[in-house]
Amino acid sequence: MFVELDLQGRSFATGVTDVKGSVPRFSEQLVDVPLTVSALGALRQILGLAAAGPWPDKLNYELRGRIGGPAFSGLRFQSRGELSLGAAQR
Repeated sequence: MFVELDLQGRSFATGVTDVKGSVPRFSEQLVDVPLTVSALGALRQILGLAAAGPWPDKLNYELRGRIGGPAFSGLRFQSRGELSLGAAQR
């Protein structure tokens, strides 16, 4: 499995795992994927947020990835939403 995480439209983190297993149809499976954030990516996020004005209460995110399958088959996925920062500021 491979994932990419964008925050506020900017690349933030990537991750990959070689965990093997299966997900039966119409079911769910939790998979731990370690994410790596580069120092430059973190700095870009902080500078971008600081330049945008007041610190936001929420961050928009987009998570994209691919679940590998046999040979060249696989399944791509994508999720979008908001991360609330309200609790972190208290």
